Amino acid sequence: AGNGVFTPQLPVLEQPESTFAFLGSRVDLEAAVVSSNPITYQWRKGSANVAGATLTSLALINLKATDAAKYSLRATNAVDNKLSNEAFVSVVTPAPAEVRVNETQILTLTATVTAPTGVTPVYLWEFNGLPLSNGDRLGRVSGANTKTLKITGAREADGGTYACRLSMTTPQGLVTGSTGETEVLVVLKPILN
Repeated sequence: AGNGVFTPQLPVLEQPESTFAFLGSRVDLEAAVVSSNPITYQWRKGSANVAGATLTSLALINLKATDAAKYSLRATNAVDNKLSNEAFVSVVTPAPAEVRVNETQILTLTATVTAPTGVTPVYLWEFNGLPLSNGDRLGRVSGANTKTLKITGAREADGGTYACRLSMTTPQGLVTGSTGETEVLVVLKPILN
């Protein structure tokens, strides 16, 4: 039996989205909740409340590695409270625009990613837009699926555009990103006549 008063649940209509974002950039998380009763909001980072974050959106400005976390919004009215899905925020240090390596030396590129606790990013290095594999280039490529790519005995043909494609699996699905592109220049040894 009821008192004849209908008190609607708090549906979360829009969930915050997970992302890879560059160090120093801005991330905007948003959620939408509808109710005929007044609602209060509180963003959470992990299980802790984010101080002063009481709107339906949360702006993370000048992103730091310590901002990598799982974020959610708690909406509360007089009869109900709901917690949104968690948005996974991973922080990526942008790749250098250019790297020079001397011919015959080891080319080393590193992807620096800080992911939320419990999340393991997946790495896939590319050269000129095509995926690299361990053992490519006559066995000189290693780390093609790790954070550190190495190419031993750099040659002129190793010069070009490199990028590390990133992904992480969240309860809401696969999220992708990138470190950005690095132009690699191989400095050739002088030829003496």
